Amino acid sequence: MGFFLDIPIVFISTQRTNASENLFPQTHEYYELNYLTRGRTKINLNGLAVPYEAHDFVLVPPGIQHNLYSSKEENYRNYTICFTGNAEFLSSLIKEDQAILFHDYDGSVNFLVSEILRLYNSNGMQDAEVYNAYLYAVLMHLRRGTVLDAAASLTEKEDPVEKAVRFINDHVLQQPVTVSIVADAAGLSPAHFTRLFQNKIGIAPVKYIIEVKMNYAKRMLVEQDLSIKEIARLLHYEDQLYFSRQFTKCVGMSPRKYRNESRR
Repeated sequence: MGFFLDIPIVFISTQRTNASENLFPQTHEYYELNYLTRGRTKINLNGLAVPYEAHDFVLVPPGIQHNLYSSKEENYRNYTICFTGNAEFLSSLIKEDQAILFHDYDGSVNFLVSEILRLYNSNGMQDAEVYNAYLYAVLMHLRRGTVLDAAASLTEKEDPVEKAVRFINDHVLQQPVTVSIVADAAGLSPAHFTRLFQNKIGIAPVKYIIEVKMNYAKRMLVEQDLSIKEIARLLHYEDQLYFSRQFTKCVGMSPRKYRNESRR
């Protein structure tokens, strides 16, 4: 076991995530390795929208705001591994305000992370030293990946559609969000904005707004004890019945049924 003591990585946890859990921008003090096993979407890194598809790995260091976009491929599957470690080693791997994108052509990295997930689900932290060794090997592979300069994206002129997506995610709880309001924030006419958004994201902006609202609603239904009327009000629906109908159409079941089934 002495071999493992010299590994400069400290595993924290791993989990499967989805659009509703990862749709909202977040930052944290640890490193996060995202890997997509199915489907495709985009990952936002400080406003830099990066195409993200099956067998891609994205290493995100502390301090970078990141999230996944909602996708027309609703069944995409994303996993995350969280870790920290020796500061000198980690800074030699990736600099502040940078991220790494790596495509796993031969499946070797997928094997390593799959073993971490399998063992962690079976044994918890019992095999932590093994996770550290596997994760160290993963990072050695990622050295060959593409370095993404997330800091530069903050100073470059932002794409109007990416700006619109960020505006929707940031403001949907703060105010009523309509296509006209978002188009104005992006500096475009509603008709021009709708065409650009549809071409780039793959769905109409009004549908994307609804999806963001419904993802917030799903989290509130599961994580909080708010009434359906209160959730509708927080999402700026004046009519609770209309909210319930829209939720049912989007999710496939009523808000009440979703809450009951998700809490079993």
